[in-house]
Amino acid sequence: MRPDPAPPNASQGQTTQPPICVYSPFVAELQPDSVRPMTGRGEPLVGRVIEPLPNSLYRVELENGHKVLAHPAGKARLQAVRILPGDRVQVELSATDPGRGRILQRLA
Repeated sequence: MRPDPAPPNASQGQTTQPPICVYSPFVAELQPDSVRPMTGRGEPLVGRVIEPLPNSLYRVELENGHKVLAHPAGKARLQAVRILPGDRVQVELSATDPGRGRILQRLA
């Protein structure tokens, strides 16, 4: 058997460290909010579906007056929740684009 080759920095007296994982929970505490991956933005908002669009997209007017483009979340899609114009829905806004969102559920 051959001996393991020495790392390139070993001859210079430097030690090599493994790369830091950017999404590690320990490293995330040290990073600013702009670097951390985000999935949603705070609490879900309530809105009303204005019109259905192609490719399972919907235009939703939120209670605060903003209009967003939203698509159904995975569970709503799997359970074949029927979303019609005029329905009240719960929407989670995208962290990167506040004009887009995800429909979490249809409200009564």
